[in-house]
Amino acid sequence: LGARHVSLESFRNAILQPDKKPEDDVPVEFSLAVILSKDPNERNIIDDKKSNIRILLGKKLRGFGQGFYNCFGGKLEKTNDEYNNPARGAIREVREETGIHVPLSQMEKSYVGQIHFTFEDWKDNRAMKMHLFCVFVNLLEDGDVINEQQCNETDTLPIHSSQIRGCDEIEPKWFQNAYDIPLHQMFADDTVWLTMLLKHYDTSMQQPMRQKLMFDAWFHFHPGGEGTNSMRHHFVQVNRPVKSAPGPMDSLVQSAINDYATYSKSKNVHTYSFEKKLFHALHNNGINSPTIKEFKENWAMANAVRTFMKDENSMLAVIDVAGGHGALGALFLALSPKCKTAVVIDPAEVRGKDGVQKAWGQFWQSDSANERSLRYRHECLRTGLRDELNCMLSKQKIADNHERNSSPPLFPTNILVVACHACQHLTDETLEIASEYGVNVAVMPCCQKDHDGWWKGLTKRLVKSNNTESTSLSV
Repeated sequence: LGARHVSLESFRNAILQPDKKPEDDVPVEFSLAVILSKDPNERNIIDDKKSNIRILLGKKLRGFGQGFYNCFGGKLEKTNDEYNNPARGAIREVREETGIHVPLSQMEKSYVGQIHFTFEDWKDNRAMKMHLFCVFVNLLEDGDVINEQQCNETDTLPIHSSQIRGCDEIEPKWFQNAYDIPLHQMFADDTVWLTMLLKHYDTSMQQPMRQKLMFDAWFHFHPGGEGTNSMRHHFVQVNRPVKSAPGPMDSLVQSAINDYATYSKSKNVHTYSFEKKLFHALHNNGINSPTIKEFKENWAMANAVRTFMKDENSMLAVIDVAGGHGALGALFLALSPKCKTAVVIDPAEVRGKDGVQKAWGQFWQSDSANERSLRYRHECLRTGLRDELNCMLSKQKIADNHERNSSPPLFPTNILVVACHACQHLTDETLEIASEYGVNVAVMPCCQKDHDGWWKGLTKRLVKSNNTESTSLSV
């Protein structure tokens, strides 16, 4: 979540970029609406961590943030006077994405504040300004009679459950317990402002009159956009005293974040899978390489290869070709109990390699009698892969100064060569060298072309040259 600041001046000083011009900070404007509903059971039990409110979120089916959950909104349009009155844009977006029609007067009364986004890679990602609204609805079943007077008194919009429907871009879903929102599948800033908003209204539901929360927020993100989804700095400022949440703003924000974290642990709401443990290990250590996209691709490939290979003895040693940060090789160490060493061969020293070791070393490090290691070799594929295979198979003496394990020689069937996103010649050369040595190989190609039947010719040569029991897999 990055550094939390106690003043806007401190935040702005921290994100200062001298080469930016004033016109570079002109933001693209959006609307965003949070849709909440009071729990129908009306329990109002303070100690019960099943919240008194539920929230409607939308899962993005395509475009920016695909696969993430978010509230409902989009870019303001010049038509319909949306720039002068962002509530009109919020009405349009909510109607398009959920089927709910919110009257203009109610949307205007639901205004919360503005959320400002800036980015370290500001030349690629333009600043954004969100006009935030929070709408309460009274969710009715079909056939229920709408009590308009009661709804007017509480500023709550009555709707029937059948009224809610999605579109080709977003799929709405109710989360009956606000503490169960999938923060691991949401943008990082939601962990700060949305949890604060939900905590406030969960608490204020226990009061005779619901106290409105208004605030402005500023978030500055690391480079990489949605693929990184990691903040460097943030600041939140409450614009109106809140009786139900006394104390300085810093305490209010931290209280909400702590409450969600404590609840998740104490109630075991999120029993993390091993995939999530690995992901959160990266996030908790502030590591942005591999990105979320790269992590998911490497995770999927590692599991596909293990499923195909079946025998863990076929990956006692893994060589990750053009592996960069080494996440793919590291995943085999973490996933395969018999994998003793993973070697990453890449001519460039890629940002993030130390981070992978720092975050995931705990998942494969053990006592000295069963030592397992992740090693990097900065050398081109043609020489590095052959030399590494020669050393593992004890065909020649060690030709470099890298530290090697003193374990006995391996058989070709114990070695696995992998490459994820290996473009054109890397795919071809990886398959040819691995086949030449008779070791197992799995490649996920990238930008592969076959204008002259090259794949067919390559396949024939691979079959002829591979006289051992090695396995080849192209994902």
